[in-house]
Amino acid sequence: MLKISIKTKSVPITKGDAWLVKIEKAAFGWEYLGEHTEHLEWDEDYEERSTTYEHYDNLLVERTTIEKGTRRKSKITSYHDFARVSPYSYNAVFHVFEMLSGIFSTIRRWAVMIVGFIAVLGVVGLVLSMLTNNPMDDILYPLGILLLVYVFGIVVPSFVIAEVGRLLRNKLEIDKKAENILRENNYNPKWREMFKK
Repeated sequence: MLKISIKTKSVPITKGDAWLVKIEKAAFGWEYLGEHTEHLEWDEDYEERSTTYEHYDNLLVERTTIEKGTRRKSKITSYHDFARVSPYSYNAVFHVFEMLSGIFSTIRRWAVMIVGFIAVLGVVGLVLSMLTNNPMDDILYPLGILLLVYVFGIVVPSFVIAEVGRLLRNKLEIDKKAENILRENNYNPKWREMFKK
């Protein structure tokens, strides 16, 4: 008898990208469970140096003070949670596209953070150019190129890979085969129902 389990996956939520992660995961058969937040706290050692200069007649004295201590740091991260029966598919092509989807998803999350930072710089640049009556072409052109590279180099390929995954899932009847494997091994073939609210 084959051992069946429910595999879960948590993906960090990045503003402006979470909707696309849901589309990608659904295309590869993952059920959306919701989201959760993790609060991580840790102590971090620090060292601060301060230098003072004092004059004594013709002599300059440099005094360096080193302060050491520990600071409490914390970080809150939100995640989208997904689940899927495992094993789900034995098709190598399906898994290659799922792996590509994961790679593009990771790159896209980093790109969203970088693009967001550059967009803030662009807005500051636009405001400064308006205040100084300079033409905005020097700022708008690079921002437009960056946006086009992001959309056509990262977002569109993510959609294409997700769509290929969805088509493979349908054409290869992966859901039906997974249900048959569950049935043959005396498990409930309607595994998705346990996640419905």
